[in-house]
Amino acid sequence: MKGMLIKDFKLLATQKRTIGLFGMIGLMLIVTNMDPGFVLAYLTFLCCNLALSTISYDNIDNGNAFLFTLPLSRRGYVSEKYLFSIGIGTAAWFVSGAMCLLIGLIQKTGMDVSEFVVYAPVYLLLAFLMAAFMIPIQLKFGAERARTILVGMVGGLFLVVVLTGRAIKKLGLDVEKLFHAFGGLGIGTILFVICILVIGLTAVSWRISCRIMEKKEF
Repeated sequence: MKGMLIKDFKLLATQKRTIGLFGMIGLMLIVTNMDPGFVLAYLTFLCCNLALSTISYDNIDNGNAFLFTLPLSRRGYVSEKYLFSIGIGTAAWFVSGAMCLLIGLIQKTGMDVSEFVVYAPVYLLLAFLMAAFMIPIQLKFGAERARTILVGMVGGLFLVVVLTGRAIKKLGLDVEKLFHAFGGLGIGTILFVICILVIGLTAVSWRISCRIMEKKEF
């Protein structure tokens, strides 16, 4: 697995211009007083997705057939992809978060630092969730079909949200009271629940990815 991590880091190093472009866009958004939460989520998700692109590079010219002639198990390959995407996402989250805080304090934009620090972990957990969702899809269908499936899923999610909103209106449910009830749990409790949920879903995703790789023929 160590060799795979080194290989993926070197592969990512060849995309310095893309990473630099992401950084410039993020810096521009921060300087123009864009919501720091959006910038943090934007850069974290972009870099996490960039890490996932290594799966596509492994498939080029039947590269996987060569990789598995090395002392590398299929489960080890899957585990490395999860570790790599989570590691890159976490690094991007730290750097972009520091940028948002530093520039916000220098420009004196009136940014609520305490609120930003409290809600920042949610964006990181969502990035982990995205990786857990995308890895098995990419392993099964490839990058191009994975993007199509993702667009379809986002469209389906939007439709579900719209239909749920209409159902709530018809049933006359008080959504504001429901949100207040969740808010009464405290941010720490809510973050803990989200964290447990993400860990559980990631474990399920890892298991599915292992089964996909074990059934693949190269």
